[in-house]
Amino acid sequence: MCVQPRADLGTGNFTGGWPSDEQTLGLAAHVHAEFRTVGPDGSAESVDYARIVPGLRAAGYDGWVSFEYEARSPRPPAFPGPWRS
Repeated sequence: MCVQPRADLGTGNFTGGWPSDEQTLGLAAHVHAEFRTVGPDGSAESVDYARIVPGLRAAGYDGWVSFEYEARSPRPPAFPGPWRS
């Protein structure tokens, strides 16, 4: 039995932008759109919806898309650096 690999397509996990997203559209089991800024019209520059949504439809994806807003914090994280024992 051959099992088709599936992937969690996280738009913030690729450094190659659209070309990287496009290569994994057909493997998407879940889509997670991450963004850090929101334009006045509600758009997110880091998520290329004009390409991703039609690409997902063409690849046969019919699942949910979750969104994660990752605001830049003006203060340092509560636990900076790696954990040490």
